[in-house]
Amino acid sequence: DNEEYAAIGNPQPWGLLSAQAMGATVRITNDRRIMVRNTVEVWPRINMTGRQLMRRRAMHMRGLQRRFPQLDGRLFESLWSGITCISGNNAQVFDRLQPNVMVAGCYNGGGIGLATLFGQQMAYLASGQMTDLIAQIEARPQPSKLPPQPLLGWGVRLRLLRDRILAHKEI
Repeated sequence: DNEEYAAIGNPQPWGLLSAQAMGATVRITNDRRIMVRNTVEVWPRINMTGRQLMRRRAMHMRGLQRRFPQLDGRLFESLWSGITCISGNNAQVFDRLQPNVMVAGCYNGGGIGLATLFGQQMAYLASGQMTDLIAQIEARPQPSKLPPQPLLGWGVRLRLLRDRILAHKEI
């Protein structure tokens, strides 16, 4: 509401992406919403229980209250958890598997911006058009192969722990 927005100074829309891999991403949108991403973890299943999501909600709330202590603690309208594909060398997938089968993905946390760009360029490629951006995308390194489990899980958990320690004040 207007009172809450005034409490944080009536800011113009902005976004902040941490230099730390595990640091938070915070945005204030045109419609005056605060969006926060501050949790990355290895999860063994495709979904979470309501209780598990509520634990993440509490973590998000603590981060939000640290940044905006003047706001009420019941601000979240929604909470979600999603899957991010990450390659060993931060490279993306953009390929033609068969004549009419194409794939784009592995955005490494780059999310909607890369997905939109790759989807647009994939549509051009599917319609037989070549663009300068397609040439640039195809010239980039290919994703590296990851080690098998359990080595992959151990390595990822150790890396996330390291990154979480480096970014502990941002979460």
